Amino acid sequence: MPIAGQEVNPMKLKPAYITIEDEDGNIIERIPMTAADDDWIRAGRLRKKAEAGDKEAAKKLKEMENTQMMEVVDDEQADESEKSQDNMKSNFQIIKGDITTQQLDAIVNAANNSLLGGGGVDGAIHRAAGKELIEECKTLNGCETGQAKITKGYKLPAKYVIHTVGPVWRGGDKNEEKLLEGCYRNSLKLAVEHNIKTIAFPSISTGVYGYPIEKASIVALKTIHDFLEQHESIKKVVIVCFSQNDYDVYRDNLDMLV
Repeated sequence: MPIAGQEVNPMKLKPAYITIEDEDGNIIERIPMTAADDDWIRAGRLRKKAEAGDKEAAKKLKEMENTQMMEVVDDEQADESEKSQDNMKSNFQIIKGDITTQQLDAIVNAANNSLLGGGGVDGAIHRAAGKELIEECKTLNGCETGQAKITKGYKLPAKYVIHTVGPVWRGGDKNEEKLLEGCYRNSLKLAVEHNIKTIAFPSISTGVYGYPIEKASIVALKTIHDFLEQHESIKKVVIVCFSQNDYDVYRDNLDMLV
């Protein structure tokens, strides 16, 4: 079973659990992988076969893209949707798609404390970026929950990857909200410091970490909106939702907030 710190081979079967480590590398919790992780790993296996010339795998990957994983709202649709949000900045978007394909200055990785790869979005970003990413991550000495660190994007379309560690949901009375706010705010602070103009976020902590999507989306939207109100250097922020349900929740809560 792969553990945090090992590269995930998309050709192998997925582990039953994702591990969470403390700063010393000790395993403090194992969390069962979700259906979302299944889809990411399945897509990784299909993509690997397709790149090797397997036409059937390429066909299945295309079907997956068209039906579930990567139904991206194009820029024109996103722009039209934003026009209806009178009080929300026009440089803020919510889409459904694959964060590893976003052609922006930076994407944000929902990492674990080791920064050495894992499941879900974390694993997908490491696979897409290539081995150089994990080598740079090894030099960063991990990351505390709610904080953020930055690396190059390597083989990704994005120039940078900002790694942030979201809180595990433990009922809501363990400072989860403040830690999640810190993830978004500290990532955006790094973006400003590195002259990053465009950035994409996943929905942090709402996968295997179990943060309820309704609560997490409100924290994300409010924190990003408040930051953009005070920092005009960032021209575009995109929240990339993996599932249709997550996208619908973010859109509904955006409507409520404005």
